[in-house]
Amino acid sequence: MPVLVRRQTTRAALDTVSRLLIDVARIPERTEVPAIREASGSQLTPGTTWKNRGATLKLPSWDSSRVTEVTPQRIAWHTRSLVLGLIPVGADWSSTLKPVDAGTQITHTFERVVGSWGHGC
Repeated sequence: MPVLVRRQTTRAALDTVSRLLIDVARIPERTEVPAIREASGSQLTPGTTWKNRGATLKLPSWDSSRVTEVTPQRIAWHTRSLVLGLIPVGADWSSTLKPVDAGTQITHTFERVVGSWGHGC
């Protein structure tokens, strides 16, 4: 069950939005990630990884993410975080794109993984 769902609509066509969302350098523009470091590529593809400093429940964390799916309509990744450098937390993130009359509807979803770190990063 998603913890957070945010929808927005843009006038841009689906293929334009999809190209922007797979650009690793632009991840900080659409997430709470302040900066990407140690990315394994410049475009998100299945298996692409990156690391960043983050915040979980407003506590500093060290995050490692791996892309699990990339299609023109959906981008998904799993993040493993070490909160305070000690407490493991996992989360699944996705962006789903849907063409609408006015352009493209983007649905961003966040889901906490409980009980383990989930997918490998």
